Amino acid sequence: MLATGYVLITVFVNGTTLRPLIHLLGLDQLTPADQELRDRTLALSLETVRERTGDIALDHGFTAETAKVVAAPYAERLRALERAGARQEVSETERLTIGLLTLASHEERLYLRYRRERLISSRILERLIAAAGWLHDGAKAGGIEGYEAAWRRQLGFSRRFRLALFLHRRLGIATPLAAILSDRFETLTIIRMALKVLVNFADRRLPPLLGVSVAARLGSLMGERLVAVESALDALRLQYPAYAGALQQRYLMRAALRLEEAGYRELLSESVIGQEVYNDLSRGLAQRWRDADRRPPLDLGLSTDQLIAGVPMFAEIGPEPRAAIARLLRPRLAVPGDRIVSRGERGEAMYFISSGAVEVSIPGTPARLGSGDFFGELAVITNQPRVADVTALGYCQLLVLVARDFRRLLDADSRLAERIGSVAKERLGTSIQPAK
Repeated sequence: MLATGYVLITVFVNGTTLRPLIHLLGLDQLTPADQELRDRTLALSLETVRERTGDIALDHGFTAETAKVVAAPYAERLRALERAGARQEVSETERLTIGLLTLASHEERLYLRYRRERLISSRILERLIAAAGWLHDGAKAGGIEGYEAAWRRQLGFSRRFRLALFLHRRLGIATPLAAILSDRFETLTIIRMALKVLVNFADRRLPPLLGVSVAARLGSLMGERLVAVESALDALRLQYPAYAGALQQRYLMRAALRLEEAGYRELLSESVIGQEVYNDLSRGLAQRWRDADRRPPLDLGLSTDQLIAGVPMFAEIGPEPRAAIARLLRPRLAVPGDRIVSRGERGEAMYFISSGAVEVSIPGTPARLGSGDFFGELAVITNQPRVADVTALGYCQLLVLVARDFRRLLDADSRLAERIGSVAKERLGTSIQPAK
């Protein structure tokens, strides 16, 4: 208790004694850029008040003289702002920074509103607010370049995600990865909603404040960011369409519940229903809110049997050999931009693509492989270093076969051995056949 009192006294004393010093040093003064934004905002507001005052006078039949008298002070303040604006000029770079800071602040307010509307959880809100802070800091420190670096960082995969990916690949633990991908799904969906609002905000509200050219550039930047977010979201939706549909249904259900809730409040305010009826309706609504707040689980689809079904060459063999093969293969999820194998490394495994697509960086035009294809077999067959990089183009579900089990896989089915050997021969350009 004494410690708390000491802290409060310290804050009070410091607050009251530092304020004159802050003023003396000029630390509480607006920068020229901030003054410009303030003056432009004030001018826009004063012009709106002046116009609306005239409209009100006309609507109520007041004399033009009365309207003129009331509007005169606003006109004088506008002229004063114009004179002040003529004395100081703010560069386009400064106005761009002002716009970016304004957009970052507006984005943060949107996230807070979405939380009030129960569109997002407190946990997701915390991450979005932190990301909006990165945008603000990036713009303040580096202008457009800093802002862009911040939103690209937001779209990247975090260290927490990489740790979950490591647990999945090394230990076969997929639960943390599924949870983080669910968060990514939800976060990108909310950012996409906010960016659509911000694009409109930049087009409608910023030109009078910052000028048409600056507002257009900021709108273009918001549009570029929106395209990047939609691309990242599309990659997830392509791999997990059922989950994307479940999330959309959840958001729409929440919107319906907000409308239902507002309708009950309106009926109560108009005395159409009494408090007891309203309370009864609210209890039923509360249960439906609890159901809507429960996020559906994300199934990563990494069951070995399920992945094998996505590889046609495995579907062609009998059930017993297929069961033996299933015991040799390990499921793996690759994410967009993931380097699955690297040129020059030792070939310790080959990969079968159950779903998704990869790019193989061979001389000339890079090759693309998709569902049902395989890669990495050459290094296993020849025991030579990898000859190409292979990168995931989206989310890919793979089956991994380590080199020590390669011979056992070929022994499981002669047609499988012939298929792999034929493709390997074509790729290698020699008569090498896989050993049996």
